[in-house]
Amino acid sequence: MQTGEIEIFVEDYVLESKAMTLPFMINSHFDTSEEIRLKYRFLDLRREDLHQQIILRSKIINYLRNRMLNEGFEEFQTPILTSKC
Repeated sequence: MQTGEIEIFVEDYVLESKAMTLPFMINSHFDTSEEIRLKYRFLDLRREDLHQQIILRSKIINYLRNRMLNEGFEEFQTPILTSKC
């Protein structure tokens, strides 16, 4: 913790498995190709700038939904209609 309230001192450890090198740095601003970012989306979503964009999008959608409901609009969830091949 940044406050320093909790400290852990390791006396011994066992390496259970070696991790592979990540395909790109998560905590950096280096540009990575879109192909790699999409392939490793679970890592890309940990990037702070992308995380903040997702939070902002959620707040905007929530605001618009509440505003529309307060104006008397209804929201309908419809099933996806597909044709059978």
